[in-house]
Amino acid sequence: MLVRLRPGLSRVWRGPQTVQIGLTPGRAAVLDGLTPDDARLIEQLNLGLDVRELDAGHVPPGPARGREILGLLAEAGVLLTTRTGRAALARLGTARERLAPDAAAWALSDPDHGDAWQLVEARAGRRVHVVGTGRTANALATCLAAAGVDVSAEQAGTVTPADVCPLGPSQEDLGRSRQQVTGWRIAQARDLPSSRRDASRLPDVVVLVSRSAADAAASVDLHAREIAHLSVVSREADIIVGPLVRPGHGPCLHCLDLHRCDRDPRWAHVLAQLLSAEHQRSAVSTEEVSLSAIAGALAALQVLAELDGRTSPAALGATLEVELPDGLVCHRPWPTHPACACSTLPTRLPPAGLLAGSPVVPPFAPPAPGRAPGARSPHRPATMDT
Repeated sequence: MLVRLRPGLSRVWRGPQTVQIGLTPGRAAVLDGLTPDDARLIEQLNLGLDVRELDAGHVPPGPARGREILGLLAEAGVLLTTRTGRAALARLGTARERLAPDAAAWALSDPDHGDAWQLVEARAGRRVHVVGTGRTANALATCLAAAGVDVSAEQAGTVTPADVCPLGPSQEDLGRSRQQVTGWRIAQARDLPSSRRDASRLPDVVVLVSRSAADAAASVDLHAREIAHLSVVSREADIIVGPLVRPGHGPCLHCLDLHRCDRDPRWAHVLAQLLSAEHQRSAVSTEEVSLSAIAGALAALQVLAELDGRTSPAALGATLEVELPDGLVCHRPWPTHPACACSTLPTRLPPAGLLAGSPVVPPFAPPAPGRAPGARSPHRPATMDT
C-alpha cells in the first residue's frame, strides 16, 4: 500500500524535533519528539511511501516506530491512504493537471474524499442547466464548467457592456449572441474529452438567475419533475443565492413568497411589478463586477455540494445574501410555509416538457375563488387590482 501526506498541506519545522503539517485550524497536526530518522520518514511521506518497504525494515526509523508515526498522522487526517484508479484519471484527459488543485482542495476539505479524484471525475457526468443572463449567471456557468461539470446555458439577447466581466463576455463579444458566447466560454473553461450529450436526459440541477425578484412560476415544471433547482437573484446592492430547492423536501420558491406576504401585505403587488416585462426591460443592471464574481462562485459551490452529495449545501432551504460594500454573507434559513402544498408532489413526469415552453402546473395551492384551475400559475401570488 502506498501512503503519502495529503497534497497541498504545508510542511514546516517548528524546531529540530517538531514538525507542523497543515495550516488550517482543525485540519493541521503537530508532531513533537521526532528523531532524525523520524524526520527522514516525514520527508519520504511527502513523496509517497510503500508500507511494505517500511515493514521490511528498508526505511528508517524501522517498522514499529514507523507504524506509530503513520498511525498518528492517519488519526490527525493528514495522511492519504487511498488513491483513485488510473481509469478515472484517464477520463479527465489533459484536464487532469488543471484540476489537480481542485482535487487537492476537496481532499483536504474532508478526509473521507480520499485523494478526491473520484469526486472531481464524477462531476463530468453531472449536468447543470443555467437559465438567465448577466455577470452572475456567466460567473456561475464558467466556475461550474471549470470544475468539470457538463453545463448548458439558456440566455436571450445579445452581449451588452453590462455583461462584460472577467468570468464572462469580453469587449470583443459586444453585439454577439449571448447564447453562443456563453456556450463557447463554457466549452473553453471545461476543456474535457468530448462526449455526446443525451438530449433526453434531465439536468441534475437547474439554476434560475433573475433580476430584482425570483419568479416562482419558473420553477413549476422543475418541481413537478423533481429536479433540484437553485434561485439566484441580483438586486440593487446585494445578490441572493438560494434557496436550493429539493422538491418535496423543504421550502420552495412559493413558500418564500408566502412568508414575505405574511410580513408585507403588499408583497404580491410589489412582486407583480418587479416581474413585469416592462420592469425587466427598463431596470438598470447593478451587478457590480466583484460582487457578481463572489455570488457566482458561491452559487457554484452550492451546486457542487448538491452534485457531490457528500454534504448538505448551505443554501438548502436557506438564502445566502451577499451585499456591498464588504461582500460578507448572511445565512437566512426558511421553513416550509404551512399554506403551501409543495411537499405533496404529483406523479413524476416524463422529460418531454422540461424547459420546452409549456410548463406542467402541479397543484401547489388551490385556485383562487372565481378562477378555474390553471387560470394562473399557482406558484405566483395573485396580483392586486390598482
